[in-house]
Amino acid sequence: MNQIQLITAPVIKHDLYAVGESVTERIKALNIEGQVATEDTVSSLKKLRTELNKELAEFEAQRKAIKEAVTTPYNELEAVYKSEVSDKYKNATEMLKDKIAEVEDRIKANTLAEIQSYFNELCVAEGIDFLQWNHLGIEVKLSDSMKSYKDRITAFVSKVVDELSLIDTQNHKAEILVEYKKTLNAAKAIKYVQDRKEAERLEAERLKFAEINRRTAVLRIIPMIYRDITRTYEYDNDIYITEDFLNNSTKDVFQRKIAEVQELVKLKKAAEAKPEEPIKPLGQIIKDAEAKKAAEAPLQAPVIETKEEIVSASFEVTGTMTQLRALGEFLKSNNYNYKNI
Repeated sequence: MNQIQLITAPVIKHDLYAVGESVTERIKALNIEGQVATEDTVSSLKKLRTELNKELAEFEAQRKAIKEAVTTPYNELEAVYKSEVSDKYKNATEMLKDKIAEVEDRIKANTLAEIQSYFNELCVAEGIDFLQWNHLGIEVKLSDSMKSYKDRITAFVSKVVDELSLIDTQNHKAEILVEYKKTLNAAKAIKYVQDRKEAERLEAERLKFAEINRRTAVLRIIPMIYRDITRTYEYDNDIYITEDFLNNSTKDVFQRKIAEVQELVKLKKAAEAKPEEPIKPLGQIIKDAEAKKAAEAPLQAPVIETKEEIVSASFEVTGTMTQLRALGEFLKSNNYNYKNI
């Protein structure tokens, strides 16, 4: 098959090393670096440049003639080689490549169809309807076996089944599932929803706290006083609002209740208004005060101080609002320490 041979290598005769030394001496003698360019010397410098270019052109003409003589046979050989040898081989190998690719593509397509069918069957069996084939990121290659593909698919679907089981145990599982379908990452989906719910809870608490403060300020304006024993805000025994109602009623319901309370307070104030009493003479005022003081002054028994042991008792009291108020006043007036439970 070795039909291309070089019979005679080109022989080029030259004495370029000697010529190079001569060129070096000539240029050195010109002392070009030492030449001063002025308006008077520029013409001579141009003439010198022309002489040097002419000498170089003579050498270039000899080099190009030798190159053409050497390369022409090769260029002719290359043209014949391309049309008669390399192109024919390339065409043949390209046809083989296409035929091989046709077979390999058919094998890949059959493999892809089988493993996709296996994937779909697994999803149906596990009751999963949101997985897509591209979620697996599988690229079919001739070097991988059918078993390796099916093992990867089984492991992937099993992981999804396990994560769905985990999600099913969580609060807000519907919202977590929505996030999970975006990423197929259970831990990330759970944390995302938990963080969002915590942010919503904190914001709801902030809004509720601000609303309770606003409502409490409204009650103070009426004015209504908080009674811890009954956990109510009271204007008097008849007009009151429970702490539970204050904290948990809707805004509209609370506003209607406040309007009702304000109207009741207005009516009660009007009913309690009395005309001013006539001014009594000074002597009568002094006489009435002395009589009242004598009537109110009780006989004092000797006071014996005793130190009793402090004990605790816990109990729950059920009664009417009036009874609970009375109990609260009794505890306060008798200096009992108590707390609501």
